[in-house]
Amino acid sequence: MKNLNGKNILITGSNGFLGKAITKELDRLKIEYSGVCSSKYDLINPASVKKLFEDKKPDVIFHLAADCGGIAYNIKSPADLSYNNLMMSLNIFKNAITFGNPKIIMIGSVDSYPGEANIPYSETDLWKDFPEETSAYYGLAKRMNIALGEAYYKQYNLESTHILLMNLYGPNDHFDEFRGHVIPAIIKKIDNAKINKLTSIDIYGDGSPIREFVYVDDAAKLIIQASTIDGFEYFNLGSGQLMKIWDVLETIKSEIKFDGDFVKDMAKPMGHPIKQFDLSKMKSLLGEFKYTPFSEGITKTVEWFYTNVKNNNAL
Repeated sequence: MKNLNGKNILITGSNGFLGKAITKELDRLKIEYSGVCSSKYDLINPASVKKLFEDKKPDVIFHLAADCGGIAYNIKSPADLSYNNLMMSLNIFKNAITFGNPKIIMIGSVDSYPGEANIPYSETDLWKDFPEETSAYYGLAKRMNIALGEAYYKQYNLESTHILLMNLYGPNDHFDEFRGHVIPAIIKKIDNAKINKLTSIDIYGDGSPIREFVYVDDAAKLIIQASTIDGFEYFNLGSGQLMKIWDVLETIKSEIKFDGDFVKDMAKPMGHPIKQFDLSKMKSLLGEFKYTPFSEGITKTVEWFYTNVKNNNAL
């Protein structure tokens, strides 16, 4: 990766789910970087972020740190999600123009799209309406990052690339029924059911929503590739691999060898019926890419869970 070699690369959230995949890929490419996490630099605190820039003097920033979670967390904590994510981004942009205008790669979310946007979601539809309500305030905070990026590029010539991510899954995810997204939450829930010899598991809704999933290592490779894009840009990053939530549940159930049933809880929110990206812009910028098949990704994710979480209590 010629454009990154010799640069001072800073990765916020380097110990997080996506951060660990990015650092693994940079290690494979033999590209040096500095990873930071909230225990040393509080990105919500302006003074702490100023100190971070003074210490690291970055040429390139992968801003991966985020306050995020699944539907239950989004519904319970809309104010925290808005404030925490916006403050981190505002502090990054403000200090960037003071410390040498480093290139910024910002990670956004499919949750930024309007709830009634046409399927597949196209970048041209991003600003047309309010996001789907279960994840609206997290989505709006992430959408605002794109507006900030364009504003800072116009006024200060600060370059930034904003990547709207579809649902990620894979090793190092949050295997938590409250904060985890659907795949790690279900893996954890099925494991708990096996431990307690339960014959059924409640699920949100009827399993009919359709989602597009991206294996985290695939996303990391594409994000690093996207860091070489010049100027200000934003685009969707997905896989085109569409799955009904019910089929996702059955795939995980088979992988873990759980014999119980899924019980549909229609009182629980399910989110938007379908989320799918238009990937034409991404392909024009990054070219074609060979993705990890979903079944293979689930196998790797379950294996990682039982090796690192279940047996070693890593998370």
